[in-house]
Amino acid sequence: MKKGLKVILTVLIMVLSISFVSAKTYKCETVDGAYYGKNGKEVDKVQYEKECVTHSCEIVGDTYYGEDGKEVTQGVFETQCNTTVVSELPDTASATDITLILVGSLFVLGTVVFSISYRLIGDRT
Repeated sequence: MKKGLKVILTVLIMVLSISFVSAKTYKCETVDGAYYGKNGKEVDKVQYEKECVTHSCEIVGDTYYGEDGKEVTQGVFETQCNTTVVSELPDTASATDITLILVGSLFVLGTVVFSISYRLIGDRT
């Protein structure tokens, strides 16, 4: 009986002395380049900034924040923050004016002809 009681007490002491180790959860933190949101799950940088960083008159991703830090529409953002949002920039590099090309080509051609003529005339004297 003593042996059985001793075994039971030993097991009981072992169970009580075990410290439970739980995985650390990160909330609104960056750890080793990973971003963790409010719920402790790993998120991308934009989602992290939306959930965990206070914004005033800022655009994060496709979300607008007004002067009080609340999410607002683009119109309200422009009014509160006294700014204008340019959604798309015009693609000016792809538009080529044929007149500009012709004038440039004629200028280059004229320079070449003038240089050759000047050289030839200079060699005669």
